[in-house]
Parts: sequence; structure tokens; C-alpha cells
Amino acid sequence: MIVIGIGSNLPHREFGRPLDVGKAAISYIEQSGIRIAGLSPWYKTDPVGTRAQPSYVNAVVIVRTGLGPHALLKYLRATEALFGRKRSFINAPRTLDLDIIAYDALSIARGNLTIPHPRYHERAFVLRPLADIAPSWRDPQSGKSAETLLREISDQQQLSRIA
Repeated sequence: MIVIGIGSNLPHREFGRPLDVGKAAISYIEQSGIRIAGLSPWYKTDPVGTRAQPSYVNAVVIVRTGLGPHALLKYLRATEALFGRKRSFINAPRTLDLDIIAYDALSIARGNLTIPHPRYHERAFVLRPLADIAPSWRDPQSGKSAETLLREISDQQQLSRIA
């Protein structure tokens, strides 16, 4: 199972508010031939690292693609750039953030690609939506479910589901 995290906390001049940016990104990804096999609910979440920025909207999608992990990362980075993503500093506000959370049972740490995502297990904004759509999913390294990992987070980030 290939899992991608989606986040946005800045509006886009063409697509509008962050929730609309996320939805437009999903449509764009589908148009490229990557199949969306599952979409979690959307959540409003606090920013990580610094509070001096707007709240995020986050979701998780499960995709099917013939792209390998490196090609998928390249495609996601190009999509972020198309949607106006600027990488000014770590945890900077952004119009769009697309992260490969997991790619089947692969473990990769090469260059700019680390799978599973190195911090996903610390982030309720990834684990809550993942548990919503893939309750049987297991971390390829620890074997723990998303629900178990969510319960183990020491600093529970505030999440509110968007209707």
C-alpha cells in the first residue's frame, strides 16, 4: 500500500483556501494516472514546530501507481512546485505539502528519500487520517497499527475533523 500525506496552510491564488488546494491537488494527481484508492477525512491541525502560522488542513490518500518510489517523489515535488510550494525553511507555511508516508513494505534511506517517512509516527495529523481509512495498515518496521502508533504519541496534537 502506498500512502501519501497531504497538507496545506496557505491559500493559492487560483485554487483558493487550503482545503480547496488539497482537493485540487488530489484531482491533479488523479489526472496524471495515479489512482486514488482511498481518501481520509480532512482535518484542521495545529502547525508543527512553530505556532506563528495558520492552521493546516491535512488528509491521507492511498494510491496505486506504476511509479517507483524515487519517480513518485520526483512527481510529488513537481506537483508541490506547480501549486506554489516554496521551501524557505523547515516547517515553513506552504500552499501544498505531499509526503510519501509508506510505499508497500519498503524501507529506504537514500538521498532525499526516506520511507517510511521519518517522522510520521510522531504526527497525529498523519496517523489519525491513516487509521480512519486503513485500520489494518501496519508500519513495515515496527509492525504496529496506525491506531497503536497514534495512542503512543506523547504530545497529542489538536485535530478537528472538517465536515
